[in-house]
Amino acid sequence: MTTFNQQGQNVNNQYNAGRDIHFNPIQNRNELIEHMQQLSDALNQFITENKIDAEAGAKAKEALKNAAREASLPKVNKATLTGYLIIAKDILTGVSAAGGLVQGIIHLIQAIGGLFI
Repeated sequence: MTTFNQQGQNVNNQYNAGRDIHFNPIQNRNELIEHMQQLSDALNQFITENKIDAEAGAKAKEALKNAAREASLPKVNKATLTGYLIIAKDILTGVSAAGGLVQGIIHLIQAIGGLFI
């Protein structure tokens, strides 16, 4: 069995399905919104390439759009923002081509706790 010593390594980008999905720590609201846009762009590509059902993709895109709108408000409702991201995650969970997108959404959900206290 092959093993890899990954001690001390930091992951900057993870390449998945031909797209860069960033897993860098999210430091502020603008980066959070930028990451949502990157995921939405990747989702568009998957829909175009018929890797994700168009109807499910459209619902996930709408949830990401709503999340981005909520994140840009002066006073963010953390529960509402998280709820939109969970909707997108739940729609895409189980779609094999969307594994990286689901992980990206989970990363966003985790970042919200540190950004909007």
